[in-house]
Amino acid sequence: MQVKQRRRHERACARFPVWVKRRETGTSLQGHSANVSAGGMYLLTAVDCEFPLGTEVTVVFGIRDDDHGGFVLHEAVKGAEIVRMERHGYGTGIAVKFTEPRFCPVEPEPRLA
Repeated sequence: MQVKQRRRHERACARFPVWVKRRETGTSLQGHSANVSAGGMYLLTAVDCEFPLGTEVTVVFGIRDDDHGGFVLHEAVKGAEIVRMERHGYGTGIAVKFTEPRFCPVEPEPRLA
């Protein structure tokens, strides 16, 4: 029996470095993507963390760029919010919804928390 998914956007499995930066404090949490779609993404971190649901964040992607030595912090989604958090044995899974999916050049690199 097949279960129907209630997703608005098709997801793609993709693994690349990601930073989630809290808009209010500017601190960031590093992880890696598990999947991504036009409407959001799911990422995994290696630490236990707690962001309140609805926290507004900026998502910074590490884009592969062999011309510059590997992954480069290249672009960011400025409008995003935390919609789900799940603890795992190795850290935290974070579901992020893109509320204003627009890509911008990265300003200063994120401060790691």
